[in-house]
Amino acid sequence: MAIVIKSKGFTLVELMIVIMIISVFAAFAVPSYYKYIRSAARANAQSQMLMIAGNLERWRAKNLSYSGFVPDSGFAATRGSIASVDGATIYIPIGSDSTNYQYQLVLLDGTRTTALNSTDIRAGQGWIVVGQPNTANTILSRASRLVLNSQGVRCMTDIAMSDSTMNSNITGTGGDAALCTSPSKTW
Repeated sequence: MAIVIKSKGFTLVELMIVIMIISVFAAFAVPSYYKYIRSAARANAQSQMLMIAGNLERWRAKNLSYSGFVPDSGFAATRGSIASVDGATIYIPIGSDSTNYQYQLVLLDGTRTTALNSTDIRAGQGWIVVGQPNTANTILSRASRLVLNSQGVRCMTDIAMSDSTMNSNITGTGGDAALCTSPSKTW
């Protein structure tokens, strides 16, 4: 009588089929996950921008000017900003710094040349908040750039911009519409 030994396990073909199925799922799941991460970071930045806008309006109600505004509610604003614009930079999410942020918000006077927390501010009758994603992060490098100002302009653009290009748009004379170049959309 012959003894039959049954081996238990998977054949190479079965393993290859499983690997193919997993790779197809991953091909669809990874881009969707990246899109979700960008969307969540953008929504968080928009929420924080609106919170700052509310703080700015309360400041103006007390002081009759936006001049001298210092962010509160846990924001740790630092002097300095993108390229040569001397604005207040706030890193989002709260608690992050220049190495691990998702968005950096630059808070400027409506003239786009002076930080709102500066002592040499002249007008103090308007403000602009520009949100720039962390381009060093591979997932967020394709995230939208955000703009919010005291006149109610809310726009975003998916055009990747260098810090120097964004700086020239902020300080440019093309009006607030120049902050969001084509194609732009509101939020």
